Amino acid sequence: MTENCESEKPSKIAKLDDINDGAVSKISPSFETFEGFQVKRILKESPESRSVVVEGSFSGDDSAASVSSIVILEKTHFTEKEVQGILTKSTALQCLFNNDVYYNFLCHPPIQLNEVKATLIHPASKKHIEKFSTRKSFLIEETALIYQSVTLLHIRESKFDLQVSYVMFVYLSD
Repeated sequence: MTENCESEKPSKIAKLDDINDGAVSKISPSFETFEGFQVKRILKESPESRSVVVEGSFSGDDSAASVSSIVILEKTHFTEKEVQGILTKSTALQCLFNNDVYYNFLCHPPIQLNEVKATLIHPASKKHIEKFSTRKSFLIEETALIYQSVTLLHIRESKFDLQVSYVMFVYLSD
């Protein structure tokens, strides 16, 4: 299934700020390269999903220079055809490690087989930036005593609907 940006139908109709003699709207500029993109910071890295989320902006265009953008880069999966194209003499190998029968290489396949999926959010709001930023995780072990004296008290004081009859609580013992 091959799709390109011109053939995709938008799920929403974009609101146009200015319509000047059929010019492209500020909302959906035409992007062909990342020329002028300045990286501000890495918002999130994920070695497991082989992706990175970057915040930055496009310089050179006065209207876009002050606007934040988010770029999500993800390595694509291998198809059988790509594997066959990579395992040829067109691919350069740089040996990193060799031990007996084991070899580790940096593999430099032909450029057409070295694709990365890029998602661009432009302009990116503060909510977009928060959504794609790394958040600290906390693991809290809650005992029955802590639940009764802290959590339940907070729920009652906040006037939440408390329907505990169908909720199952699991308490960790020390």
